[in-house]
Amino acid sequence: MKYRRKFTQVLALVSIFSISCSPINAKGNLLKEAKKVDSVFSIGNDSNLKSLLNSAQKFSSKLVSRGINYFKSNDNYIISPISAYLLLTMASEMTKGNTQEELLKATNTNLEILRSSYSSLFRLLERSFKGGEFNIDNSIWLNSDREYNQDCLDILANDYYCSSYEVDFSNNNQYANQAITNHIDENTNGLLKPNFNLAQDTLFALANIIYLKDIWNEYIDELSFHDEKIEFTNSNNSKVDKDFLNGLYVVGKTYKGEDFTTFYSSTYNGYKLHFVLPKAGYSIEEVFIEDNINQIMNITSYGGIDDVNKIRTFTRCVFPEFEVSGSHDLVDFMVNEFNINDLFNQNCDLTGLINNGASVGLLKQEVKLSVNKKGIEGAAVTVMAGDESTSDPYSDYQSIYEEYIVDKSFGFILTDENNINLFSGIIYNI
Repeated sequence: MKYRRKFTQVLALVSIFSISCSPINAKGNLLKEAKKVDSVFSIGNDSNLKSLLNSAQKFSSKLVSRGINYFKSNDNYIISPISAYLLLTMASEMTKGNTQEELLKATNTNLEILRSSYSSLFRLLERSFKGGEFNIDNSIWLNSDREYNQDCLDILANDYYCSSYEVDFSNNNQYANQAITNHIDENTNGLLKPNFNLAQDTLFALANIIYLKDIWNEYIDELSFHDEKIEFTNSNNSKVDKDFLNGLYVVGKTYKGEDFTTFYSSTYNGYKLHFVLPKAGYSIEEVFIEDNINQIMNITSYGGIDDVNKIRTFTRCVFPEFEVSGSHDLVDFMVNEFNINDLFNQNCDLTGLINNGASVGLLKQEVKLSVNKKGIEGAAVTVMAGDESTSDPYSDYQSIYEEYIVDKSFGFILTDENNINLFSGIIYNI
């Protein structure tokens, strides 16, 4: 009889800035430190990176849209496509045979592209800037009473920026779990500190953590509120009067799809919060689907400049503050929607990492996002300002100012300056 081992994947994301100290200073014993991230990266003409970005976008749109039915409750919905993608592609390096093939097929890529461009994607995402940061941490936590493939750990460290830690799940289980919790706490500025209660027979836990903080604008402490409260329509058609924020004006017009409309607010460092509203006669669930998400991700112009009539249109989003969190068990979802089967059953081949029979028993994601008058997960704002020393090519154009009012249940997509889907979900109720 085969003994089922448990693999734990910790996916943690973030949104509010806070500081907290753990009561237990548990730490893992560092076995192999991840390669240092040496420089910021740009896409350039890297064809493999472009292929990986395209694969990530397809995975993201599918994950977000199909996750609605799996993880829908009376609460709002959020998931991080990029954290799941970074973990599953990294996990493919630890597997062999059909287990690996299923992971690569689900994430739309191959080992050659991953080994050449995962690090580039990592560097493209990770940034430190005025007003905040985007930080990524990959780690693997190994039970101290087993032997693991050092070549695999070296590849994870060098190609995937993944550090390896040793803990004793078997004999000091509480300490091992606390060490992982503390690591997550430290790398999310106290926003997330889940305890996954990994069992004594856990062989390893693979974790990806992402953390984002940004402001709306360098020069404005916070966004202003709309002059009057606006009535928001919840998903059950109940109404509530709320204070709405006035976003900053952006050159462009509301984008109109067949059954939805969308526009965005930008943060100071180029992150875009895309709002998605259904047209009359549709629900947000009916329009927040894979094809429409791909359509939104591929918008290249919001058509704010009319050269024929010399008109320049500015639009701002007027939206409510919101905070949303999620806790997702991803095992059944990955089996049924992404056809990842062997990873979770007796056919699992993890011999890239360990020779003993092992399978994955846990795959979860914890995620939070806060959007308020200060910025994305707490603090400050983003503004668009012209330099007086630069001539304005549109000085003789008429300027038109419009508003995109987010006054009913809406979808949201938070992307970085390279249009990578970081957080996405639906706000049903405010």
